[in-house]
Amino acid sequence: MVDGTGRYADMTGSGTYLAEGAVADGGQYRTRWEGGVTIPK
Repeated sequence: MVDGTGRYADMTGSGTYLAEGAVADGGQYRTRWEGGVTIPK
């Protein structure tokens, strides 16, 4: 996690961002994120 505001200001976490290749004209890509985050109460 890089940044957040409001309720998410102090969240922490890590993961992997995956771009899975072009799925449509115009440069659109299918993407997904795997990982976890912790949002403070």
